[in-house]
Amino acid sequence: MPELNHNCGLFAVYDLAGGRMLMPNVVHGIRELGHRGQQSAGIARAKDDTRRRTLDVIAGPGQAQRVFPEPQGLFLDPSRAAVGHTRYSTSPGECYQPLLDPQRKIAVAFNGTLANFSDLKLPEEITDTQLLLRVALEEISADVHQRCTAATFLRMEELFDGAFNVAILQAADKGHLASLDAYRDASGKHPLLYSVVDDLMVVASEDWPIRQMWEGAYIKDVPPGGHIHAEGNQWSLRELIKDPKLSHCFFEWVYFAFVESKLDGESVRNFRHRTGKLMAQIDPEFVEKSFDHIVFPVPESAKAGGNAYAQTLGLRTNYRGIERNPQHRGREFMLEQKEAKHLVHPEQFRGKVAIIWEDSIVRARTLMRLLQDVRAAQPREIHVRLGCPPIFGICPYGIDIQTIKELFAPAFTNGQPLHGDTLGPEILEAMAQRLEVTSIKFLPKGAVSQALNKPSKHLCMACVDGKYPTPKGRELYQQLREQYINP
Repeated sequence: MPELNHNCGLFAVYDLAGGRMLMPNVVHGIRELGHRGQQSAGIARAKDDTRRRTLDVIAGPGQAQRVFPEPQGLFLDPSRAAVGHTRYSTSPGECYQPLLDPQRKIAVAFNGTLANFSDLKLPEEITDTQLLLRVALEEISADVHQRCTAATFLRMEELFDGAFNVAILQAADKGHLASLDAYRDASGKHPLLYSVVDDLMVVASEDWPIRQMWEGAYIKDVPPGGHIHAEGNQWSLRELIKDPKLSHCFFEWVYFAFVESKLDGESVRNFRHRTGKLMAQIDPEFVEKSFDHIVFPVPESAKAGGNAYAQTLGLRTNYRGIERNPQHRGREFMLEQKEAKHLVHPEQFRGKVAIIWEDSIVRARTLMRLLQDVRAAQPREIHVRLGCPPIFGICPYGIDIQTIKELFAPAFTNGQPLHGDTLGPEILEAMAQRLEVTSIKFLPKGAVSQALNKPSKHLCMACVDGKYPTPKGRELYQQLREQYINP
């Protein structure tokens, strides 16, 4: 339920054998990645014809289901390669992706945010995707064959501060077949995976769509700093950056990724299940409580954690008390809409001790709206439990948290980030009063790396602890923190 904007989803396919229609696969792929972006959707494709030297693109506003209602009716002829993109903007400006160059020979799709965009952009560039396309074109033009190579992505690593997973589709030209290149930035902040199945090279932001379409497909993570190239019947994977400094975004597992996905070797469902168990172990007050103590997991992304929390404490879980409003379209943060996200059924709450299990609190707008309805249902007590530490800072790497004042937690610490593992009891009491609940507790910071089975040094938790892993990230945070403390 955190009202967050995420950066996008990528789904690309290259036909190593040739002669097949790829559009239905790519449409299905970006539909299944709709939770990563619902503002616009687009697909670029290279026709399976060496005489065709330009790319085709279909893109438009709205969810993928709206832009591509009938995938069978689009591009019925064979495609050599296609790149799909589903988007929520985390930088200013309107820019449907994939983004084409003026000659329609190169298309770029991008997942992430460039923190130093304002330092590098030209006056006419209003989005970081335009900057990324310009850099790609400069490097491709400098190549002797005018093709995308490893040099393109090494140049991006030199220039960019931020997070960037990139797919570049290039039309056939000068003795070259159409080609697909994909790159995951050296920090590995956001996921990128690949599979070679049925003579298809598939690259995606999450593995779930691949497993849906090709049961039993062997799927691997693109290593941070990894470059995939596919052309003709050949493909390769090269690690361009040796010993990259890892900085995985922990929020991918907390909220963004689909629960059935597996990212960087760790199942999203298993992570959320472990957060529930860990939270229960430090929250003993509800152990074996009466029949009237009930856990209500909300939203969908919170169910795995809420179930584990309830099971560990020996409590009941209730899915009927809070249900998704059928009039509500998609994730709250992605679409401006008047309908409440959830419907509360009062008979499930009246006289009970309600424990609301949430995945996280960011701005708390949706949670406050929900709690108002829960209070009206007259429970005896309301407790809020979170499967995530409190959020105190901006994210310049692909999540649309652009100011500190928009967040819930900083108001209780005068803008200070989390020092140590947890908040003190006085701060938690103040938060509970603000939410008008009996109590509130967050997952300790150290429990995140424990639940992920990853060293804390390999995670980006800058929005929690203020430790930003890049120079521009630190600069932006300090500027905004000063503005918050001294408005």
